[in-house]
Amino acid sequence: CKTFWLLRNAGLEPTVVIEKQDVKIYAEAGINNVLVLEESNRGIAYSRQQILEYCRSKSHEWFWMIDDDITGFYIWNGQKLVQENAISVLGQALAETQKMKNIAVAGMDFRQFAWSHKGKSIFNTQICAVTLINTKRTELINYSDQMMEDRDFCIQAILSGYRTVRFTKFAFNTPPMGKEGGGCQTIGNRQKLMKQAVKNLMAKYGRDCIKPYKKKNGWYDCRINWKKISGN
Repeated sequence: CKTFWLLRNAGLEPTVVIEKQDVKIYAEAGINNVLVLEESNRGIAYSRQQILEYCRSKSHEWFWMIDDDITGFYIWNGQKLVQENAISVLGQALAETQKMKNIAVAGMDFRQFAWSHKGKSIFNTQICAVTLINTKRTELINYSDQMMEDRDFCIQAILSGYRTVRFTKFAFNTPPMGKEGGGCQTIGNRQKLMKQAVKNLMAKYGRDCIKPYKKKNGWYDCRINWKKISGN
């Protein structure tokens, strides 16, 4: 778990979310601060929902949900993205979010995309991989199975009257898709599941908002009319 060691080496002690069969493996690696999922092989939406419910039960107003393959965090210095300590980047992003009104979900951009925005913030859009969630503002919002779960969660937040924000002055790095295991890897035999997830998202929010397509690399995806979602 790349993210765990990145955070621990920065002085943080994150909670790692694992399945029952992996408890011994993580304990042997010295990772004992874990949240063990109630069921195994249920997919990412189930895992995210379990994390959300756990943080609600602990009365955490804000919490970070971070994928397991993050290799670095960065800050825009006015000219370029420079790598910084995880505590610094996550702390600054939290502080910026708390200054803003009505934010339910916040996050940062992939390093390869963030640089082109030159530090501006993008509101009412999707957040994924490194996600900051306000449990009070999302108390009636949940992750849905067989859905593009991160996008669905953000859409629900916006339709509930809240906002999302993706900072591009804060960024993260991951291995290229398909190169290593973790949160960002090839779909492989999950192609049919992803195709159905796109269809389900379109069925839920309508063709005016969700436009499905297939990428050259075989990934099923969709374009979302965020302006229509947010009523702009």
